[in-house]
Amino acid sequence: LIAGVVGVSVLWLAIISGRFERFLLGLLILSLPFSIDVLSASGASGGDVEAVGLSPVFLILCVLYPVWIARLMAAPLRLATVWPPGATPLACLVGWSALTMINAPDPSLTMRGVLALAKGFLCYLYVANHVKTRKDLRLVALCLTAGLLLESVIAGVQAMTGSTLGLEALGEREEDNPVIVRVGLDKVLRIGGTLGHPNNLGRYVASLLP
Repeated sequence: LIAGVVGVSVLWLAIISGRFERFLLGLLILSLPFSIDVLSASGASGGDVEAVGLSPVFLILCVLYPVWIARLMAAPLRLATVWPPGATPLACLVGWSALTMINAPDPSLTMRGVLALAKGFLCYLYVANHVKTRKDLRLVALCLTAGLLLESVIAGVQAMTGSTLGLEALGEREEDNPVIVRVGLDKVLRIGGTLGHPNNLGRYVASLLP
């Protein structure tokens, strides 16, 4: 019910903003570090694989793609125009990853990884086709920076308090399932922010800091 109210409110804000797609594009970039699963109200808190349920990224793409496809049907473009540089090797990577399910010890876990990779590819395909000007680039950079700062604050508070913050609905690990390692005689909490697992947080920060 809460997710439904939030979703309708977001669409209403996007409409009254007068820039529907641009609003949702910024929201898409901002929601990247939050491993939210709308159905279960928990994200990647159980392991090292991104949530692939009804996440905000997935739902936003489900709104943006039909609008984009309808516009393409109204004014057809060459495939070379829609297919940006770098898309072919990424598509091959998704396909090759899908083939690994044949001999995977845990096909369901592998499927989650492939779906997460495919979702990332769809994000890239949309952004590469809609970021055309300096203004567009500034919007993406601003949203990426805001998401990184917010995630850094959450991770910093986790590190200082030595515990989670009760943000399981945003993708944080559950309080009774932290990642703790032993360093000498001490136990250290490996922070994961709202990306669930410390490895996910590490990949996210390492990708964005440059």
